[in-house]
This record gives sequence, structure tokens and C-alpha cells, in this order.
Amino acid sequence: MFNPSNIKQQLTKTHLIEFITATILFVVGMILEELPGYHMEIPLERNNAMVLYKNLNSTVPSILCLIISISLPIVVIFLFAKKRSSTYYFISVFIVFFFSFSMNIFLTNAIKLFAGRPRPNFYAMVDAGNMRDAYKSFPSGHSSMMFNGMMFISLLLCGELHVFNGNGSLLTLLLSLLPLVMAGIVAVTRTRDYFHNFDDILAGSIIGSIISLLSYITKFKSLWGQNAGEIEEEVNLEFDNNYVV
Repeated sequence: MFNPSNIKQQLTKTHLIEFITATILFVVGMILEELPGYHMEIPLERNNAMVLYKNLNSTVPSILCLIISISLPIVVIFLFAKKRSSTYYFISVFIVFFFSFSMNIFLTNAIKLFAGRPRPNFYAMVDAGNMRDAYKSFPSGHSSMMFNGMMFISLLLCGELHVFNGNGSLLTLLLSLLPLVMAGIVAVTRTRDYFHNFDDILAGSIIGSIISLLSYITKFKSLWGQNAGEIEEEVNLEFDNNYVV
């Protein structure tokens, strides 16, 4: 039976280890966000038209991107757990998503520091006193974050609606792809706002999607079979050595 108040009774040591690991990745990823990184040389400097775009406000601010990419997957996980009347499902899938999100933050920020690519609006940002972020064009953080969260929702929907096991339809496929459309729109705004090049958003989108996919398949049984959308069976948890009392 699904009851958020009994989450503690459904936790296992494996859950705790996975949650702690994800938390560490998240914290390290946020620390990387604040560190200085490599600075790629700019040919011709202020005569290089590729880095002379103006500084605009983000169409989708970072905080809104963060809220969307976190809250929507959690809502979907909650609804599917309630449908199954399974607290264990909620715990397991939430931790998988949290790990996916944290790994994405860590990897994206690490690559940003290592690449040190100047943004298209580089000199506008430098003139505004934001030198550190001016060298964080590759890959796009908005793109990786949105595709990470929306890909997770799409995978959940594909499994839940049995899109790929012969029982799906074009309508269920369309519904499952809608979150990715949202992610794509947000990603494209990053070029419209002159914060990224197209290859930056492509790289971010791929990173976020792959991490989400790999995280999903580690916990879920299948996307293709009759047990699509289901996680490991909740059998005899009270006798599991990993069970937390």
C-alpha cells in the first residue's frame, strides 16, 4: 500500500547507499559550478564575430529550468507509485531519478570546467563583470538538465503505457515524446539568447539523455516486454538482509 508516511519502513541499506552516493555527486557537482576552469583562447579576440553577441536575459531562467526538471519527474513518479499502491516503487524510482539528476549535474559542470569554451556573448558577459560564466559554453547546462529530467519522464511513460511491447499506439508514443519536445524548446532558447552554440546544446542534450537512459535501465525490468515499466519485485522485504528496521 502506498503511504508516504511509511517511507522509513520501506528503506533498505541499498537505498541508503544509493541515496548517499547521489547526494555526494550532487554536492560535488554544485561545488564545481563555483570553481574556475580552463580558458580557451579566442582568435582575433574582440574582432571575432562569434563571441560578440549581446547579453540577453534567459528566456527560461536557470531556476525555472531547475524546478521543471526536478518537480515534473517527481510528480510522475508519485502518481505511478500511487497507482501501484507501492511506497517501495516511489522510493526506488525517486532514488534512481535523483542519481540521474546528480550525475548529470556533476558531469556537465566537470566538462564545462575542462572545456573552457567562450560563450557567443562572451565579451558582453565579461564587460558585465561575469568572466567566470563567460567560459562555460560547452556543454549547455540548461539542455542537459532539461533532457535529463524530461527523458526520465518519457521513459516512465513508455514503460507505463507499454509503447514498445506491441500494445502501444502512435498516440501513446506521441504522449511519451511530449516531454522531450519541451526539453528541445528550452534547449533552442539557449541559442536564441546567445548563451550557447548549437553544438553546445546538442552535447548537453545527449549527455542528459544518456545518463537518464542508463539510470532507468539499471532499475527497471524492460521497456519492451510485458513487464515494461516495472521494477524489481517487492518480495519478502522483511527478510532481506538489506532491510532497514
